[in-house]
Amino acid sequence: MTVIEPTEESEGLRTYTAKATADNAEFTTTRTEVIPKLPSPGIYGDVDKDGGITAADALSILRASVGAEEYTPELINIGDVDLDGVITADDALAVLRASAGMTDNNFVGQKITDFPAE
Repeated sequence: MTVIEPTEESEGLRTYTAKATADNAEFTTTRTEVIPKLPSPGIYGDVDKDGGITAADALSILRASVGAEEYTPELINIGDVDLDGVITADDALAVLRASAGMTDNNFVGQKITDFPAE
């Protein structure tokens, strides 16, 4: 008989333990996986969460890209408009362009819930 059950969950990780019995011997193994995070609600690029894409958002993203501002994981998700996993000057430029009415091939201004977590 094999039993697999989650045995521990902490800081975005879930550990499973599998126990099996064969020929009067018991075997146990564990596996740890990352719990996928769903995107934060909001609008890509709107890091100040005021409902719009502005130059202030772009400046904040630029400051975060050089370490002058510290972002929470939620703000990183919102500010990462090219979805490459990091906040960079490219994200800030895309948000600045969007605030001026220019468009780029990114997700600035789109609801985060429109794009499922990968």
